[in-house]
Amino acid sequence: MWYVWAAGEGDIVGKERAWTMLKALSVTGFTTMALKVARDNDCPNGSPLAWPSGHTSSSFTVAAVLDEWYGPEVGIPAYLGAGFVGYRMMESGDHWPSDVLFGLFWGISWGIRWPARRHCRRWRDTR
Repeated sequence: MWYVWAAGEGDIVGKERAWTMLKALSVTGFTTMALKVARDNDCPNGSPLAWPSGHTSSSFTVAAVLDEWYGPEVGIPAYLGAGFVGYRMMESGDHWPSDVLFGLFWGISWGIRWPARRHCRRWRDTR
């Protein structure tokens, strides 16, 4: 949706950011699922593929990318929101704390290291 909106507005930077966010979430999602299949352990509620938490890794990927682009004024609330997602995953019995903790680190590492950081300096200059 973000990409379509930016394209319709002729917003080149917005299109690049939307595409980068999509790539970061795709890589995070793919690698998270690969780890889930390789580990194949059960959630506290008995459902399969617990580790790592995909909701948590995706949420922290988004937070890390937004923090790279917009700084702490957007990053801090995004990280707080991602932390709430992780908390809810544990509180609802969908994940063990280790699932959420690894999802946090996995999401941040993909969000910061690839692909947002490659373009961060150029984008910060266009704010």
